[in-house]
Amino acid sequence: MSATTLDKNFFEEVALFIQSSRQHIANQVNTTMVLTYFEIGKRIVEKEQQGAKRAEYGKYILQGLSDYLTANIGKGYSVENLKLMRKFYVIYSENQIGESLITQFKKPISESVIRKFNPNISWTHYIKLMRISNVAERQFYEIEIAKNNWSFREFERNK
Repeated sequence: MSATTLDKNFFEEVALFIQSSRQHIANQVNTTMVLTYFEIGKRIVEKEQQGAKRAEYGKYILQGLSDYLTANIGKGYSVENLKLMRKFYVIYSENQIGESLITQFKKPISESVIRKFNPNISWTHYIKLMRISNVAERQFYEIEIAKNNWSFREFERNK
């Protein structure tokens, strides 16, 4: 039995709805992951700033946290990844005019911080973006990634 044109339109609508829902879920997961890494970076920075011998204490904190998270949560929390989260917080805790988000917002993750991160920009994008030291250039690519919905590979090709 073949589908009529009306049935086919209905099937296509349902398929598009499912695809849209999947994209929405992926964006939500990505945004949650980015915000989580931002918050982890914030907590690392705050903890390190309490230490007397900063460099040695920082190494101790990162290694201890890495060991603990890996044992209790699983993979993905190496010292190198934790350093990236710390760097992410340091770079993205400053807004365009240089005022710290901490001084602007008292909540751990405020609505303004959530709006700061575009759901079309993945953690992988941010890792590459953090390598761009020029703030204006970094912001340009953030806009381009979001506007054009570039995958990470498209971003690498266009950078």
